[in-house]
Amino acid sequence: MSSIIELLIGAILGSIASYFIPLFIEYYFSNKAEQIIIGEWLSTWQPKIKEENLWLTEKLLIKKSFFKGIKFVSSNNSADYNWIGYGKIFDKRFIIGDWVSTKLGAYAAGALILTIAARGDFMFGYDVAPDEGGKLRYRPFVVAKNEDTIEIAKDWIINKMNRLD
Repeated sequence: MSSIIELLIGAILGSIASYFIPLFIEYYFSNKAEQIIIGEWLSTWQPKIKEENLWLTEKLLIKKSFFKGIKFVSSNNSADYNWIGYGKIFDKRFIIGDWVSTKLGAYAAGALILTIAARGDFMFGYDVAPDEGGKLRYRPFVVAKNEDTIEIAKDWIINKMNRLD
């Protein structure tokens, strides 16, 4: 009877360890990248890919979220499209996550894919979301510490990312 109890306890402890050990390993390795990006940022993105000259601006607070990696909280969006999102850092330079609108009654949601620049002063990539007709739209998305760096990041996403060098 005691061997059955020992097996049961071992199975429970093994299950708990198999969940928490990878979680702590991921937390440990992504901690350095998180330290670089935690804080207040500026972000800009295009609401529709066809309107190339229209960029919405907002403030973006990035903070830690133990179980979900990092949390994005937007505010002061120039078109009132505020949102929250969660992402995980991979290989110390890529963020993959999802977002949802905070507007009451809105169902807008999508995915976010960002690359952290080598110096950690800006991030660039795309967010993807369905439009009103259900068609997926990939929209350039830039996050930076200040206005000057935003322009550098926009240049990366517009001119350098679309070239095959």
